[in-house]
Amino acid sequence: MIPQVLSAALSWASVVALAMVMLAGVYAGALVAERGGPALLLRYPRWMHRVMEWWFARSPSGWGIFFTILILNNIALLTAMFSGLLVVAPPVVIFFTGFHVAVISFDMMRWKGIWQILVNPIAWLEFPAAWIAGALGVSIAGVAAGSGPGAGLERALELLPVYLRYPGAILLVAALLETVMIVLMRRFGGGDEPRGDDPGKK
Repeated sequence: MIPQVLSAALSWASVVALAMVMLAGVYAGALVAERGGPALLLRYPRWMHRVMEWWFARSPSGWGIFFTILILNNIALLTAMFSGLLVVAPPVVIFFTGFHVAVISFDMMRWKGIWQILVNPIAWLEFPAAWIAGALGVSIAGVAAGSGPGAGLERALELLPVYLRYPGAILLVAALLETVMIVLMRRFGGGDEPRGDDPGKK
């Protein structure tokens, strides 16, 4: 049963529509990565990938891994939510969220990486959290379009506890699971990783 507070905060049609938008972004990201361009669209996800490789190659503690994942994921989804202040932005942000994930996954494992997105239990948590955050952004956009950005900001602040209770909580669980998986892989997967190059040098 859908919690009443969440159902009242957003349109479930928006959640479904944004799910389709995000999956379209995943497919588009894989195609663009496979074809090698436009380069401008590939620059940010590949830079972020290098940064993350550089960071994890330095073997941060389990808590370091956990907070890195949690903070970055929340930045992405809060951006999707608050993009509603720009009215038309939530679908664009959700599309590029899927796009960026796909570029990184494709670069790592080609199309196998894209298929693994669909069977990865962490993605089953993170993707719905993104759809809900984007739908909250659509709710904010509706208020901002009708009553101005000030009213939209008030709506965003009203919905912030809803974000923390649902997408935020989902991301917390996802970050814990991903951290456990990374720590176990380090422990049983073959020793220390080499130190990565400074991402700023590439």
